[in-house]
Amino acid sequence: MDSSLVTTLFFASLLLFGFSTTAAHGHDDDDDDDATGGSSSSIQCTSDLSSLNLPFSTNNFTCNSVWSSQGFVLMYQQTGEGLWSFVLEASDNGGYISVGFSQSGNMVGSSAVAGWVPSTGGGIVKQYLLSGKISSDCKPDTGSLVLSRTSIVRQASTSKLYMAFQVTSSTAPSSKLVYAVGSQPSSDDLLPMHTSMRKSTVDYGDTTSSQTKTEVSSSCEKLSLSGSNSSGDILFDTSALSCSKVWSSQDFNIYYKQKASNLWSFVISAPDKQGYISVGFSSNGRMVGTSAVAGWVQSGEAGTVKKYYLGGTKSSSCPPDTGNLNLVNPWIISQTSRLYLGFQLNITQPETKLIYAVGPANKFPTGNSYLLSEHDDMTSTTIDYTTGSSSSSDSGITETLRISHGLFAILAFAVMMPAGVIFARYFKHRNPFWFYAHIAVQGVGFLCALICLVIGFALEDKVDIDVDGHKAFGIFIFVLVILQVLAMLARPDKEAKIRKYWNWYHHNVGRLAIVLGISNIFYGIHLADKDNSWNIGLGIYIGILGACFVAFEIVNMKRRRNP
Repeated sequence: MDSSLVTTLFFASLLLFGFSTTAAHGHDDDDDDDATGGSSSSIQCTSDLSSLNLPFSTNNFTCNSVWSSQGFVLMYQQTGEGLWSFVLEASDNGGYISVGFSQSGNMVGSSAVAGWVPSTGGGIVKQYLLSGKISSDCKPDTGSLVLSRTSIVRQASTSKLYMAFQVTSSTAPSSKLVYAVGSQPSSDDLLPMHTSMRKSTVDYGDTTSSQTKTEVSSSCEKLSLSGSNSSGDILFDTSALSCSKVWSSQDFNIYYKQKASNLWSFVISAPDKQGYISVGFSSNGRMVGTSAVAGWVQSGEAGTVKKYYLGGTKSSSCPPDTGNLNLVNPWIISQTSRLYLGFQLNITQPETKLIYAVGPANKFPTGNSYLLSEHDDMTSTTIDYTTGSSSSSDSGITETLRISHGLFAILAFAVMMPAGVIFARYFKHRNPFWFYAHIAVQGVGFLCALICLVIGFALEDKVDIDVDGHKAFGIFIFVLVILQVLAMLARPDKEAKIRKYWNWYHHNVGRLAIVLGISNIFYGIHLADKDNSWNIGLGIYIGILGACFVAFEIVNMKRRRNP
């Protein structure tokens, strides 16, 4: 077997892997162009602060729901020339709450205000300059904010914390805010690593009253449904339902109301594209593992509503009439070119993380199986049933970063670096071609690894999973890559006595970096909760790559025997 033939097989495997990666990506249609994860949602100020003895007046404050899952509401007002008053409301989890004012939108570099109420009583409010990501980098009583009249109060009756402070500034404070929660600091007032964080942007220039802003932010068409039509009957009272516009690009609205202590009514409204619409109630914000309700109306026929357990990303993994939703009185009608999917849930408190999807146009689940076709588009939101605010997850940007992070890792450790090894080990007889090819390909691999690392750091604060192990593994691997670069700069002459030791080091550290890099890619796929097509595609490629190495080794052995 000639080495040129083996080379052809190797690069053919790269092409095959490209197709498999594209196929895997094609099944992962989680992007949402309308995702606005970082935007705050204006609400009506409903909290009664008059009994809290805050250090300044809180009349006529503007209110924004900035982090529904943690109960964060930011209240603010310009109370004088160069003086801004803030109150941060949050659920009391027994630890600290904080808000950082950032010029770049990143946590590191921002000046933050944090507060907590110790078990001994009395609130503590401190300013911190967040110079890094560990406690020792964020010392108390530092930062660029000019603070005054600080206070934090626990309201036992509502299990809420209220942190108040004023900022003196000749211009409006930074509009890019970073919120965090964590366990209570120790006696040195150093903040423990946050357990969760959130970013948002606030428009201080909008001085419209909070009541008016609520009507704008949650504007939906008023429900005006006839009691019955050709597609079905309305099985419960839909008047006086709260409304939230949850998916602008698909014109999705959700209407809801708690009708009894353990009964909630829901109506989902969306354009009728002659396909299904669905909503899933998720405990973690992900599609897989969610219990969903889907409905559709075929022309001239009665509507169909089914519940599903979304056990995977394939139709066969989502059988109908499954899931943990206790569904009551489901119905769906088509009226004025819109679908209205209604149902009631026997539940005390529904999940707040909802996932919406639309099926392919002009395609319905058929037969007795009622299996859903893969969605055309989807989004996820978090809804606050008390205030009515709904915030879209930052899934579009995050998913793009995730895919880019993975693809650059694959290019670095599964494509370019193995190619560099092939040139160095099996093309020595083509001097100096092998050397320059090895340097060029490994240089590209190094750049891909660097880009992968940078994207990984950007992703760290955008995902809600524990990536510490994956991150530490990746940093260690990149250190090995840097050592390889430094080794090239310190390469001894061929005649030097230490050259054989350098060769041993260079060869084996490089191989170790590739093996660990590929292992960490599979670990990353696992953390990202991708479907098996990613693992299968990468596994097939690694198998072909291994076969190419075996073939090259056989050719190399024959060449040595018959020089």
